[in-house]
Amino acid sequence: MIIRIFKKILMGIIITGTVLFLISFSYLKLLATPEKVVKPGPLKRLATEEKLEDFRYVFTTLKDSFPFFEIERDKTGFDWPSNKDKFEEWIKGTKNNEEFYNTLKGIVAMIQNGHTGVLSPSYYEDMVPGYSSITNYAWRQVLTQTGVKEKYKDWSKIVKENKVVLPLKIKYVEGRYIVTEDFKSIKKGYVIESIEDKPIDAYFKDNLDKYYLNYDEKREKLYVKSSMIIGEIGKDYKVAAVSQYNQSITEYLTPIKQEQNISTSISTTSSEEKILKENQIAYLKVKSMSNRTLEADGKKILEFYKSIKDYPYLVIDIRGNGGGTDNYWQKNIVEPLISETKSSAVAMAYKGNYIRPFLRGRGITTKPIDKLPEEFNSKYTSSMERFTVSSRAVKPKNSVGFKGKIYLLVDEYVFSSSESFAAFCKATDFAELVGTITGGDGIGIDPCVMALPNSGLVVRFSLDMGVNSDGTVNEKAHTKPDIYAETTYEDFIKDKDSILNKVFEICDKSKDKK
Repeated sequence: MIIRIFKKILMGIIITGTVLFLISFSYLKLLATPEKVVKPGPLKRLATEEKLEDFRYVFTTLKDSFPFFEIERDKTGFDWPSNKDKFEEWIKGTKNNEEFYNTLKGIVAMIQNGHTGVLSPSYYEDMVPGYSSITNYAWRQVLTQTGVKEKYKDWSKIVKENKVVLPLKIKYVEGRYIVTEDFKSIKKGYVIESIEDKPIDAYFKDNLDKYYLNYDEKREKLYVKSSMIIGEIGKDYKVAAVSQYNQSITEYLTPIKQEQNISTSISTTSSEEKILKENQIAYLKVKSMSNRTLEADGKKILEFYKSIKDYPYLVIDIRGNGGGTDNYWQKNIVEPLISETKSSAVAMAYKGNYIRPFLRGRGITTKPIDKLPEEFNSKYTSSMERFTVSSRAVKPKNSVGFKGKIYLLVDEYVFSSSESFAAFCKATDFAELVGTITGGDGIGIDPCVMALPNSGLVVRFSLDMGVNSDGTVNEKAHTKPDIYAETTYEDFIKDKDSILNKVFEICDKSKDKK
């Protein structure tokens, strides 16, 4: 009798296990990407036809599914898809694997989207561990193919990740490129006028493969935020500058290898809390929205909130924050400060077949674009095929009862998840934004990835067109501050914080009115 019962139990376990296996297998098949299988084995010397096959795979996939070609063309004037023949000639002209890598990387960079590019060996190694969950199956299937892993080991021996740059650091301030450190006769505060006898604005625009350009709406021109000027070994570069006193300087600069910023210690915090004015203005600086520091920062920030809950003003500074995870700002910044739910509606538009498994893996179901609500329609969404609208709601948790005014400091470096935080603040009036227009591309899910069949290189790209609650496309309009304020040339020279001083001015005026 006992044996019979045991057999029934065992049979039930076997049947249940089989059913679960079949369900899991079916689910994984449903998630499977249309990715070509990368040829296993080490990287060999790529033949011209193999290079061209890889490039054409990139081109076809991006043309099918990348959402921002029209937006990037309107920004830079460069129509990437129309240059296929020119790109193929560049690929044909590469003499070895290293030249192929650098050429392909430059071609993809010319799209001018911050989330789109060829993964370097170090970036690839950093990315793989973050995509282990079932919802990331499509990413994992691409990144962990045997052929990809084997070939990236070889690429790590070929690719030189140290850039060759001019020994000159510059930053874009009030429409000009200002030198940030003394070098030879070119001193801190000098304005770079030209490189190789070409006006610096034109120089950057002519090198879309090397620099990511933003758009300065105030001055109606493209610019590079801050940069080392990229050069070539064996060539000196003529650089012309002018001092604060209109003294003209010309130097011939020899490029050097840029040192990698390698730290042996891992930072345990991404936040800094302090009091700017006792019993008046509290300050929270968030340098990144790293998942690694989310929990530790959350405890620290909550204690800080409790200590300043009766302050009339809180300044949250995310300038220079390139993103991380939305969980960081939702849990650590917003939840403890609100007493009622804050929500905003955003839309994401999609096109193409390649991205579908990535959406399915995240449980995203879409509708035909002709059903997109009118408030999200624009000339850019009309070229898309599908969409989804979601309401992002953040509920209070461990609320400290803060009732003061919140100012969010933003700049052009605010990108990805920090951009989504800025957009949320703007849409919900959680905080008043002070600074310059943000960096954009912050609404949507992780960029997807594709692996190239011969080289094993991985290209990632934005898969969704995020639309702000006001109907503007985030990658085009980014997030505009409520109060525009930028660093002045005079304050930059004196190491003064123009944006923070603007907040002090606002708070003082507000206090006087009371």
